[in-house]
Amino acid sequence: MSPEELEKWKKVFKFISTNEFGVVSTISLDGLAPESAVVAISETDSFELVFGSFFDSRKNQNIAKNPSVSVVIGWDNTNKTTIQFEGTALLAEGEERKFLAERHVAKNPDSKEFSDDPRQQYFRIVPKWVRYSNFSVDPQEVWELKRT
Repeated sequence: MSPEELEKWKKVFKFISTNEFGVVSTISLDGLAPESAVVAISETDSFELVFGSFFDSRKNQNIAKNPSVSVVIGWDNTNKTTIQFEGTALLAEGEERKFLAERHVAKNPDSKEFSDDPRQQYFRIVPKWVRYSNFSVDPQEVWELKRT
């Protein structure tokens, strides 16, 4: 990763760290339609997103069949910055689940009530493609990052 790319990843995740929520989209079980939901988000030091959700939710069932997801973060009329984030959702288990749950609750204290629920699962999303858009500056700042 070049120094310029690293700075862009840092900028993306600095913005993500200031947002509590995102919209995660998955593909329906029949593979015919997108399904979206608002979720509390957090992030890792490895430039990955984290969210929690109950195992019996549509999104969890969809991810079990097809782990490709997209997430949109931002859209505030004041800030006018958005992140489009596409990647692979990986179910966290064991020590990783515990670590991600603690980190997630530290950022999103309202998520504490769900962290000990046996239905709660945590996913780590490894990015494949990210678009950063900031429409509050002139000229507008829009660029993409890819990770293979």
